[in-house]
Amino acid sequence: IDPHVAKATYSIPFGSIERHPYYEVSHTFAETASAMSPGVIEKAKGDWPALYWADYSDERSGLTIANRGMPGHQLKNGRIQVSILRSPTRMASAFVPEPGAWDNGRRIYEFAFLPHTGGASPACVQFGEAFNHPLFVGISGRSGNTTTPPSDSPCLAIDNPSVVMTALKQAEDGDGWILRLHEACGQECAATLSVNIPVQSIQVVDADEKGSPMPHHGNLL
Repeated sequence: IDPHVAKATYSIPFGSIERHPYYEVSHTFAETASAMSPGVIEKAKGDWPALYWADYSDERSGLTIANRGMPGHQLKNGRIQVSILRSPTRMASAFVPEPGAWDNGRRIYEFAFLPHTGGASPACVQFGEAFNHPLFVGISGRSGNTTTPPSDSPCLAIDNPSVVMTALKQAEDGDGWILRLHEACGQECAATLSVNIPVQSIQVVDADEKGSPMPHHGNLL
């Protein structure tokens, strides 16, 4: 990855954010290092955490790293370095951890990689989300032939791949259901939500689940 033009996009709660990738060159590679302007160096802020995935791209190609465990990422010697666990037992970066706060014990980390051309895209978002939220099978508890066969259409569908659904939950007051959506690529877009169940009304609500009704066409929003 060329650090002069590299872009780094990190998954954060309810979206993603682009940050300038930190980079450094070890002394053994000093002779191969290229000069960079002070403006570029000032934008290099360090080792950034990623919730579900991080993407590093330059003008030619890129790599999406999906992870389970939110490690830190940075560029080092032109390569991607992943900080799996950072829990110092003494002062580090002017931080002194409290006794007992050290992250001890056995840990399992899982990663998946998606090489691509160009910068971060909806495919990167889908890749990271799918890796962290794999499909699972649930048993309804019914027996015999009383179970209704599944429909050919999904109960919820979104026609824009950059729009991600993060939650479907019952409302806190018990009246209706809350569907949380966000655009994950940092770009304004339009999307259509199709619902394969009867809908009486739709409201746009805030984090406190307060809002007002909005128009909808049948089961399309």
